[in-house]
Amino acid sequence: MKASLRKLSLMLPIIGLVACGGGSDKVATNLETNDDGQSGLVNGGLSSLQIDATDYDTYRYFSFDTGTVLDISDEQAQSSVAWHLAFRRDSIKLNGGASGVGGVAGALVAAQDDFYIDAEADVNVFLNATFESEVEHLAATYNAPSDLQADVLITNLQGSGAVVGSSIDGGWYWYDFTNHQLSLNDSHGWLLRAGEGDSYARFRATQFDYQVGNDNDSDNFLAVTFEFDTQSTDADAFDGSAEFVTQIPAAGGEVCFDFNSESIVTCNGLLWDLKVGIDGRDFFLRANGGVSGEGSGAASRIFEWQGELADYASAFTDSYFYSADSTGGLFSDNSWYAYNLDGTHKLHPNYRVYWIDSDSADEAADKYLLQISGYYNDEGGESGYPNIRWMKVD
Repeated sequence: MKASLRKLSLMLPIIGLVACGGGSDKVATNLETNDDGQSGLVNGGLSSLQIDATDYDTYRYFSFDTGTVLDISDEQAQSSVAWHLAFRRDSIKLNGGASGVGGVAGALVAAQDDFYIDAEADVNVFLNATFESEVEHLAATYNAPSDLQADVLITNLQGSGAVVGSSIDGGWYWYDFTNHQLSLNDSHGWLLRAGEGDSYARFRATQFDYQVGNDNDSDNFLAVTFEFDTQSTDADAFDGSAEFVTQIPAAGGEVCFDFNSESIVTCNGLLWDLKVGIDGRDFFLRANGGVSGEGSGAASRIFEWQGELADYASAFTDSYFYSADSTGGLFSDNSWYAYNLDGTHKLHPNYRVYWIDSDSADEAADKYLLQISGYYNDEGGESGYPNIRWMKVD
């Protein structure tokens, strides 16, 4: 299928900015006057919205159907199909996959390769690009992409995926693709911030036993042990230890551990620090924060245990060293901006064009072309105001 898009005329009148969907969200829409003297949206025309996404902790939820930001909370959004995109500062997520229940997926259709030289930003191109000069990419004709991308969960608590011999690195286990066996990987570890956000630990797996294929379901399980060196609140060095021993049915499940109390706890609230689980063929670890929990938990990058993490006397406590579990995909894989090209520490858009399918499970669902054209508000140039513009695919 081809997107038959009407070419935009930059001479079309743009009716003044109107407050919408929140005190600082502003919408501008291409309008024309019909035969009855009434104003309406140009068929196939462009709409744009400046979104107040300045909050560091909560998302703003945008709907293509209404062209506005919806008045819903993060909790309500988890079960809502009304929104399509969510914005928090420079982060964007889709209502699909790991981010939502709406089935929204997308693809990059205009990569703006001329903005880059050998994958590095071409400063002159970025700084000379304007809102007006780059609208032609949004108005172009594109083939419907064959592959759409839904959001996936992003966590530091995983392996590199590197192949060593016949095994794939899962971080805390090895997967041998020749015999499909799983085994212990104790060569890696992480630093972990607790769900309460005020204590730390370093940890790694020290035992791993995966039994599957037995006739009795109770004989199919994952048994794993994690060992922690803990650092209590206000301590400046590791001052304790904990051991997390658990068994999970191979059919699936999850168990959570609090390294401060050295006990298995329920997987809700702030007390749990590390979650281990099985979901189908996915073996996973989660920290209690971001999209994975209500707490302030987060994890460092993966470390080599010997010669690196095992030699540390204490955990790093700087917040920037830890990343909470999050979701990403289309926009994290294909960033819409470059940073600090002119020494002002600003984000500069590359005007890429993204194809957004409002429900990838429904062939008849509306499709849109989306471009992010800025990050600063009109009044004072304050950051955290993504400027988006979009066109519905005919």
